[in-house]
Amino acid sequence: MARDPTLAAGLQSASYLTGAPGAAEVLNSLSSDPNVHSNFNVSGEGDGPASEMLGLVVLGGVLQQRVGPSFDYGSSGDLIVNAGALGSAQRLLLGFEQAQFTGAGFDSLTFTVHRGNTLVANQTFDDLNTALTYFDDQMIDLGPISGSGSFELNMSFDLVTSKLNSSLDIQAIAGDATPGAGPDVPEPRALVLLTAGLSLLMPRNRRAATT
Repeated sequence: MARDPTLAAGLQSASYLTGAPGAAEVLNSLSSDPNVHSNFNVSGEGDGPASEMLGLVVLGGVLQQRVGPSFDYGSSGDLIVNAGALGSAQRLLLGFEQAQFTGAGFDSLTFTVHRGNTLVANQTFDDLNTALTYFDDQMIDLGPISGSGSFELNMSFDLVTSKLNSSLDIQAIAGDATPGAGPDVPEPRALVLLTAGLSLLMPRNRRAATT
């Protein structure tokens, strides 16, 4: 079950996903992430429309043994969203929860999100602190959910590192929700919704290391 990033700790490349997580698991997961929680009304704790939680995902990678100057680890998670089965189609929101790291983390990291065949988020990092800020209790609004068909939501990252025992593990939560529907944030945050970085061309192929 995709409860927290420590599930990926020590694995060269890992991906854990829980589809349609229950309210208790979601609330436990959001307990340390008030900004993300403020956009999800999980079980009536907010004033906005009820949210439908679609999935929890953990992605991670670590260099455990020397295999060359550097190594590229790929990790991804896929959700199939049936828009017609949702109680009330709202917006596709993706929230990031606290990340875990060891050592120097990475040399470079690319994080992407595809909605169907469309690239909707693309971020590249060469600094650990910048990545930790991006993945710490922040949101991405991936647009409205409409129609009655299904679509695939793919989240993936490529982690390149040259330093032994350096890793980064992240957790994200996806839901059909309305921004601001959840409980109020105890203290105002300077940034509520991250701007998704877009790219016209992004290859879908991913190279994953084996454990």
